[in-house]
Amino acid sequence: MRLLSSALVVSVALLAGCATPVSKLPPISPEPTGESNPGQVIWHDLATRDLEVSKAFYGQLFNWDFEKIGFGEREYTIIRDRGNVIGGMFTFEEGEKENPSGEWLLNLSSSDVDAAVEKAVAAGGRVIEPAREVPDRGRAAFVSDDQEALFIITQSSSGDPKEGVVPFGNWLWNELWTHDEVKAKTFYGAVFGYEFKAPEGVNRDGYSTMVTKGRPRAGLLELQTEDVRPHWVPFIRVPDVSATVALAKAMQANVILEPDPEIRGGTVALLQGPTGEPFVIQSYDFE
Repeated sequence: MRLLSSALVVSVALLAGCATPVSKLPPISPEPTGESNPGQVIWHDLATRDLEVSKAFYGQLFNWDFEKIGFGEREYTIIRDRGNVIGGMFTFEEGEKENPSGEWLLNLSSSDVDAAVEKAVAAGGRVIEPAREVPDRGRAAFVSDDQEALFIITQSSSGDPKEGVVPFGNWLWNELWTHDEVKAKTFYGAVFGYEFKAPEGVNRDGYSTMVTKGRPRAGLLELQTEDVRPHWVPFIRVPDVSATVALAKAMQANVILEPDPEIRGGTVALLQGPTGEPFVIQSYDFE
């Protein structure tokens, strides 16, 4: 099975929740932080073929709640976890592709979106939607890297979210899965200034953490197969990975990778959402 084999065709109006003139979108940081951390993942959006099916799936699996704002082509759905806004969903245009996959789109922080876009293009990336101002959000551009992994470069007008203990049902971690580790390091190092370090306790070639300001922002994993298109993958924290997998199976979800003691101590599983988007669930204890 080939995951994420078709590129998304995302409408301008719904780029990363960028613009709904009829309603205000929530700020990226509910309380202004004044922080700008290059390369920090600051927002998640699900581009889905079927909004109602996606809401039912994630609502049951993680107890998320949803609120619709806008209407028609400008409809956007806010995701809440126990009352806290954590992301959004929208329906994407399918274009001419047959059964294109949904995808979680990640926003990566930059203090200068236009300069970051220039660096991305110079490094072999592609601009899908150019930089634009987004009321109450900041400035954002939708791009792909030189291996066709999609992401959004964003400067938040409310600052980047504070990092700390992640509650269950929220974003724990994010990774770039790529075909060429060396090329990916060159590209993202140029765009965001990442340093790349081997994490402690991980004995695996082709994996490193992406670091700015001395803090890990994401992971980089070199894929061992060409059957998976390079993409960014979010991790969601759960209290019991095996119980969540069992629930996902009962919902007829596709479990691509079961918990395995040989893989991160059996704490992770790789799933697909109902429109094909991959994501990881992980149990993790904060000390």
